[in-house]
Amino acid sequence: MLTERYSPEELLSVLLPVRRFRPFPTADDRPAWEAIPDRLRTSWLREGEAFLGYRWPSLLASDFLAYARTGSRHYDSLYQLRRAALGCLVVCECLEGKGRFLDDIANGVFVLCEETSWCLPAHMSLSRGGEGLGLADPEEPVVDLFAADTGALLAWTAYLLQDRLDRISPLVCRRIRQEVGRRILVPYETRSDFWWMGFAGHEPNNWNPWCHSNVLAAVLLLEEDEGRRVRLTNRIMSSLDRYLAVQYPDGGCDEGPTYWNVAAGSLFDCLELLYMATDGAVDLYDRPLIRQLGQYIAKVSIHGAYYVNFADGSAEPRLDYALIYRYGRRIGDPSMTALGLSGMREAASVYDGGHIFFLFRELAGIGLAAELERDRGMAERESEPEPAYELDGWLDRIQVMTARERSDRMGLYLAVKGGHNGESHNHNDIGQFVVYADGEPFLIDVGVENYSARTFGPGRYDIWTMQSGYHNLPAVNGYDQTAGKAFRAREVIYEADENGARMSLDLAGAYPPEAGLRQWRRTVALHRGPNAFVELTERCLFSGTPESVVLNWMTCGPPDLSTDGVVRLPGKEGRALRLEYDAKLFSASAERIDIRDSKLRAVWGDRLYRIRMELSLRSPSAEWIIKIRQGEAGL
Repeated sequence: MLTERYSPEELLSVLLPVRRFRPFPTADDRPAWEAIPDRLRTSWLREGEAFLGYRWPSLLASDFLAYARTGSRHYDSLYQLRRAALGCLVVCECLEGKGRFLDDIANGVFVLCEETSWCLPAHMSLSRGGEGLGLADPEEPVVDLFAADTGALLAWTAYLLQDRLDRISPLVCRRIRQEVGRRILVPYETRSDFWWMGFAGHEPNNWNPWCHSNVLAAVLLLEEDEGRRVRLTNRIMSSLDRYLAVQYPDGGCDEGPTYWNVAAGSLFDCLELLYMATDGAVDLYDRPLIRQLGQYIAKVSIHGAYYVNFADGSAEPRLDYALIYRYGRRIGDPSMTALGLSGMREAASVYDGGHIFFLFRELAGIGLAAELERDRGMAERESEPEPAYELDGWLDRIQVMTARERSDRMGLYLAVKGGHNGESHNHNDIGQFVVYADGEPFLIDVGVENYSARTFGPGRYDIWTMQSGYHNLPAVNGYDQTAGKAFRAREVIYEADENGARMSLDLAGAYPPEAGLRQWRRTVALHRGPNAFVELTERCLFSGTPESVVLNWMTCGPPDLSTDGVVRLPGKEGRALRLEYDAKLFSASAERIDIRDSKLRAVWGDRLYRIRMELSLRSPSAEWIIKIRQGEAGL
């Protein structure tokens, strides 16, 4: 798509020389930085002052080795703290301009430049020979997600603060250029076997735009040889084309909204950099695929912080709402701009001690916040109505439907998933569905714990959150679903009209032959109207008489099973959901699941609950209907 539209010769004619590439004002452009609103400046400086005289965390060999020894990713946290601290200090020096932060910035630059490797221990499989050694080989720089991110962070630091750092010592920025060149630009230019590039036959995923957004920034900001700068940019565009070639035409992200941030979101970073570096000559925003990839995030927004979170996603993903707004503005999509505005709790994000620091996005977010405050005034901005929600959504390639009772947050919300069990960041979850009421979760998708060696290793499906038994799915004869692309939904049907929406699919193909399952036709429907409800209809055929059939339901509140045929799920402010089932067919029980993982606790608190409905009928076939309605707590 990119290289088809823009040849190397055309790129050479439109790519701005490095001296003319000015995507943001440097720290010496004081009028631009002084125009940043005081409220935003104060919030950043408050965070940055905590890093004055900062004691940079040590990264020990034993920390790096811990991943190979125990699967621990503690090293990653210390690694990210260093980068977030440096990024925050850089922004604060630009905002204040008094030199208070420069020594600590120089310290941070040298701390990063003296690391043996910028590649994380968990990604050493990218090394040609060092994966089994436990430590990184300094003679073989590896470009993973965070090596590329580090390169970009340092490149932006040099761009913004070159003259000021030179007054400390010209060696600071010279060191940046040496290390970014050696660790990022040379291996990127000379190797084609990093799988995420897509050059060696491996289908790329979010790693491709994520890495490229950072490699591209380093190239555009640091490379002074214009011929090499064009060659590297063209190579990046060629690799991005391989990513675009495998994206679904409907824009569906099978990795979920958490990864949309670094999939379509990082692709947008790449497109913005190319747009800015060519004065708008490289522009793909008219392409339908680029529009659809962006619009996905609005389609899976439930309300507020909650999103449809199938796969390795969090129900409350950390999203860059300024990016969502900017993307929406580029493609002229009001649902994205409204979502972006509603999500911008502050004028722009500030370092909060725990997230990956994308300095390019922070700079763009600061500029956007200043623009909004100047052009519209904070009083008007803060009174923005919540985004308008579409009643129905259907992503046919990843087989995800969404439906609302109303076109606002009130009432019932339903999302259902088909697909297969070999997706990127897969969970065994064919037929999974979630139900929210008034924007509050009731029947949930748990999400994923903090990553460890098991997460992407042979023990992935030993982790409880990956198993279908901890989704809103059945277990048949003691068997859960099986991982692999061959295990998929069959005969998927989606329908929607003004009265409701429904999805029907056969789950039998997601289970191993030992389950003895010939057909499991699941139909999940949202019925609109004065007495709206969600209806689950199931028809099953077994190879023989099953020994056990259990329906699992995951919920975040303690269920009340005191009345036969009804499960009450309590919510906030008197809300409740009722599951109405045939007590002659099912016996219901519930178990509490104590949550120790910090990532899950941040979303759900310290406990979740699994309801298990066991089928009492012993027959080669069975069918039933379960209805889910809103109701008041205690009724």
